[in-house]
Amino acid sequence: MTSLTRLVLDPRHPAVRADLADVDSLHKTLMRLVPDHIGPTPRATAGLLFRTEPAPEPTLLVQTAETPDLTALPTHYGTARTLDLTPLLNSLAPGRTVRYRITAAPTIARSAGNPTPHPVTGKRRGKITPLTGDDAIAWWQRRA
Repeated sequence: MTSLTRLVLDPRHPAVRADLADVDSLHKTLMRLVPDHIGPTPRATAGLLFRTEPAPEPTLLVQTAETPDLTALPTHYGTARTLDLTPLLNSLAPGRTVRYRITAAPTIARSAGNPTPHPVTGKRRGKITPLTGDDAIAWWQRRA
């Protein structure tokens, strides 16, 4: 099951203000929505993707591989509505036209010599470098 949650935030809440000012803080808050101890790559396993929408009130669109645990958010953080995307995803078929918008930050980890392996995954990562032009398009095509 894949879920999409629309979370209308309360801009007066101190945690909301902190999260909107710092993407790392926001990411940590959203990771509370998924179960603990789900492996060495929890964000990927959780299928967590999110985007902010300015709207009249700040709004988050949050996609997860499972139904999120909204009780894990701070009290009065905002109001939420979760939809199951499984029927939509099951209706997709080769050759079917789909229109969508995406805001993404295409990046690549470029090796800088012999970086130290990650202590959990063992993968070696270099410096994160933004991609532009044809490289950014190729990045998206690999993921789409």
